[in-house]
Amino acid sequence: MNVRAELLAFGIGISFIFGIAGQQSTPDTAFANAFSNGQNVCEGPQTTPTGVLVKELNLQNGVPFDGVIATYTLCQGCTVDRFAAPIVWGDGAVDQARVAGNGILAAAHTYVKAADSAVDFPILISISGLCINSQRQYGDGSLNNRGVAHVFPPLKPLQVLLLKPLIHGNVVNGAGALQLSQPAPPSGARLHLASSSVKVLFSSIAGASVQETDLVVRPGKVAEDFALDLRSANPGTQFIITATCVGIPLCPQDSKQIAGKVQ
Repeated sequence: MNVRAELLAFGIGISFIFGIAGQQSTPDTAFANAFSNGQNVCEGPQTTPTGVLVKELNLQNGVPFDGVIATYTLCQGCTVDRFAAPIVWGDGAVDQARVAGNGILAAAHTYVKAADSAVDFPILISISGLCINSQRQYGDGSLNNRGVAHVFPPLKPLQVLLLKPLIHGNVVNGAGALQLSQPAPPSGARLHLASSSVKVLFSSIAGASVQETDLVVRPGKVAEDFALDLRSANPGTQFIITATCVGIPLCPQDSKQIAGKVQ
């Protein structure tokens, strides 16, 4: 066989091999492309498209977040193996989300950028893996979507108030309140309360009584009240309650105090 004939035969063989490979990979390639584009890769009517939806978050600077970050759906009859869901938080950090239920992704993060005003961080979540549909077609692909975290600076306490008679031997609901200089943002405003006396404690909804606690002023509110547990206190017990904002930047120099006496 001369050189020309050998080259011709080689070219025909290569074309045949690539033609077969292309025909064999076409269903999987189309399936993977559909998965990557968030399209419905399952057959049949009324199937739910595959997709991921990132929540809009309202967070306070310097306060840890741990909760639901996104929801996802897989079309009917489709499962994902080698599941991974990395999160790009927008501040340089990258983490893996965890599955917290059927179609629910959760994650933990703390934004610590020092700022005196609200800052928005773009969030990107991707779901990747080997997707298998009801026809046992396979495709490696990924779904992604974007969200945003609105991160608000901490608010300083304006004042701490004592509102009711502090009678020993009782739990006094609404005994005091913490007031802000402006309404709390959509994240709420977390502040720290501390009592100087081990006999004057903060009573929580859960029933525990503690010497220090965090109090969250709800979004849009300018004040939040608190209960005091005086069951161990005696008449004449004196105490000081200190309120400090929580977050970055820290503001202990802007704390507020009030002195009280148990009756």
